[in-house]
Amino acid sequence: MARLQAGDARALEQLFEIYVPRLYRFVWRSMGGDILDVEDVLQETMVAALRTLPRFRGECGLYTWLCAIARHKVQDHIRRQQRRRARIVPESFDDLNETARPSASLEGTIAQQQALEQALQDLPVDYRIVLTGKYIEGFSVSELAQIVGRSEKSVESLLTRARAALRERLAGATPG
Repeated sequence: MARLQAGDARALEQLFEIYVPRLYRFVWRSMGGDILDVEDVLQETMVAALRTLPRFRGECGLYTWLCAIARHKVQDHIRRQQRRRARIVPESFDDLNETARPSASLEGTIAQQQALEQALQDLPVDYRIVLTGKYIEGFSVSELAQIVGRSEKSVESLLTRARAALRERLAGATPG
């Protein structure tokens, strides 16, 4: 970290090699959607991290710190998208088709994975972040608290609500 803060080019290379692939997955799972949007948010995250690197105090792990920055960038991006959508009033719904729905021929694990991914995307961003952070990235509740800027008790409560919301969406996705 000292080498990185001192501007060592090799340390910067190592930062990108080690953390960018994991951070990409974190952002993608937090946002879903268009790969270009994910790459934009990832780039914004890394630029912000490099700008604020001198202020990194080491009170948490480097990856935890990067994920906290990414969380803010994801939320910023989603807010910008919502503002853009709010300005667009559709003239006709004739263009809507059923290509966005998964094919009925999908079975087993692939269908379950797609249902899970869709259910995650339907959740509020805070729910997606804590669920993917906990169960995919393997963060502890303490690390998640640092990432989302909440107390550990608040994160535990958020995880409980997020799991319940995910179960509800998955139950609604299964034919029955």
